[in-house]
Amino acid sequence: MVFLLLSAKEISNSMPGASYMPARTGTPSHGAVLAQEAPGSWMRRLKRKLHSGEAPAWSLDGIGRRFKVWSMLVVAVPKFLLGLAVAYTGGVYIIKSESEETMVMSTLAVVFIAEIDDILYLAFTSSVMRQSLETTPAVEVELSNAKRLALWFASGMLAPLVIAGATAFIMWHTRQVECVGAMWTTQDIRNELLDAFQSLLFM
Repeated sequence: MVFLLLSAKEISNSMPGASYMPARTGTPSHGAVLAQEAPGSWMRRLKRKLHSGEAPAWSLDGIGRRFKVWSMLVVAVPKFLLGLAVAYTGGVYIIKSESEETMVMSTLAVVFIAEIDDILYLAFTSSVMRQSLETTPAVEVELSNAKRLALWFASGMLAPLVIAGATAFIMWHTRQVECVGAMWTTQDIRNELLDAFQSLLFM
């Protein structure tokens, strides 16, 4: 599967080169250094002026609320749910690793699955489409100081706490399933949270 995706990416990257004609035998009149000179007729100059304008840039203006909701339900929500499912399933497999090598391989597998959407995007989109998306004007949003403070708190304080809590829950749930009747003490939960914080700090 990985080989097919990478092969599709290489084919898509090489497609623009297929538009070039094969080199002529003998001495060419134009090529990588010389440009082909157009005839000096006024009709040819007028046609070149009419078609010399650049293609209009993509814009997000004019998108309706219905399309935004549909995109959120079809793209954003499934991606978020799949990310949660991969994180939970991968966390269980990582916890059940019997050796350090197995734990490292399981972690790499989870990271690869979580980032496979980027590989699919590079493999099945043309370079022209990627360039159009990259040159699309950004959406400007005015942020007040209260919103900046809330975003900082969410990314700097709330997110690490949620990750640490989710890690502790996965470990507790896995232990309850694998070791029936096992009870966690407050010290065990404290140790797991400290280990999660230390892993986040030294990432």
